[in-house]
Amino acid sequence: MLEELGRKAFTDSRSLIEQMGDAVARHVNGVEASDDLTMICVKFNG
Repeated sequence: MLEELGRKAFTDSRSLIEQMGDAVARHVNGVEASDDLTMICVKFNG
């Protein structure tokens, strides 16, 4: 996950979620999931 986050910049939460979803799809390489997948993106300014 950290490697994927470091590959390219994202402009908003939606694009980050889509990017991570694509990475998961590549990782599983067509194998059916045994469970669902939930992602959340939170921006923290602190």
